[in-house]
Amino acid sequence: MALKCSSYDKVSKGDFIVAWVLVAGIYISYVPQHVKIIRRKTSEGLSPSYLLMGCISAFASAVNMYLVTVVVRRCCVSSLNAYQCCNALTGYIQVAVQAVGFCLNIVLCVYCTKNSPTEPMNQYRQIYRYYWFFLFFVVANVIACVCVVHVPGQTSYRSINIFADVSGIVSTIFQVIQYFPQLVTTYKLQDTGTMSIPSLVIQVPGTFYWAYSLYDEVGSKWSSYVPFFAAASLQGILLLMCIWYRYILRRLRKMHSSRLPDTESSGGDASTGDITTESGGSVVVTDDTRTTGETQDIPMDLTANEASSPRSLDVTTMHSN
Repeated sequence: MALKCSSYDKVSKGDFIVAWVLVAGIYISYVPQHVKIIRRKTSEGLSPSYLLMGCISAFASAVNMYLVTVVVRRCCVSSLNAYQCCNALTGYIQVAVQAVGFCLNIVLCVYCTKNSPTEPMNQYRQIYRYYWFFLFFVVANVIACVCVVHVPGQTSYRSINIFADVSGIVSTIFQVIQYFPQLVTTYKLQDTGTMSIPSLVIQVPGTFYWAYSLYDEVGSKWSSYVPFFAAASLQGILLLMCIWYRYILRRLRKMHSSRLPDTESSGGDASTGDITTESGGSVVVTDDTRTTGETQDIPMDLTANEASSPRSLDVTTMHSN
């Protein structure tokens, strides 16, 4: 935290543009997930534990970046212009936008699926409890941040550093753990449910690049970028599972089910007696009660009813002998 304000004087226009495009892309990546929850009015396929731990991790990352950028904000007040200040705070803004995007998932699951006939009641109650627990976590962290940052007579950043590292550790732990209940939920359901594949497709490569950009920032700490490297790796596994269940496995099941009627119809023809006409001019009756597949030739002058009666079969057999 002992960086000088002069460290933020130099601004690359290319990096500045890319950073703010990334800000927009981070939020856009969550829009398909938000839309899917609103349209389906159900949280099916989303693990309540995944939602809770993801929100805790996202907010803890935002707290970490808020504390890490204390020096930057003070430089913005004292010596940096608006352009330099915006460039120096892009990392914090990116993390804050990501936190808002993910936390909206649990908010939508609480308010958009309420009283929905497609929402499992037990799951809704669990998400509702987790939602209030998360709000308590937010309030507690906000109070702690205010107390740590705005301590009267503060001369060092030691307490801020400690709180920032603790928030980073909490974020890393929950960032990794949050995906395991979701992976289990997706595996049990064998479908994506309300999980949005387009969101994952955008987020996986975007999170890797975003983690690298946080790592490459001036004054970055390990606690700021490690959680996102871990998240991107597990998001990739979840994306592969969703693609497998949504497209590949579903296609294999359709191919298998399309073959079943053909098999059943061919099996049904073999199990019943049938009357067919051969080129020789005689009717061949297959007796389904015999396992040897014997057939009997019947002259064409017999009617179908006579041919089907046991007496006619006996007479025909005598004539043929």
